[in-house]
Amino acid sequence: MVEKGRNGFPSRTCHRAAHARATQWSVMSQSFIGSKVVLVDKFDPAATWRLVGAERVNTVMVTGDAMAKPLVEVLDEPGHGFDLSSLLAVVSSAACSRRR
Repeated sequence: MVEKGRNGFPSRTCHRAAHARATQWSVMSQSFIGSKVVLVDKFDPAATWRLVGAERVNTVMVTGDAMAKPLVEVLDEPGHGFDLSSLLAVVSSAACSRRR
């Protein structure tokens, strides 16, 4: 399995370390197969998107709207040229987002 993670589909995830319960299975499962896991200790939407580009992250795990909304909002701000070409999914470990 480690070889598959190393040479196959390199799943890279970006998590906020404070939400250990919500992210533990993703972190552990990806670590066990040799994938790269990127952890951040402080949530900053613009810094998160820059990290996605720099580390070629393909999955971002968020904790509900508290993180998802700022991530989406910063994409609309002028002057940011985020490289999100590696990103395949943004996954929420909390309640589903909904329109209000």
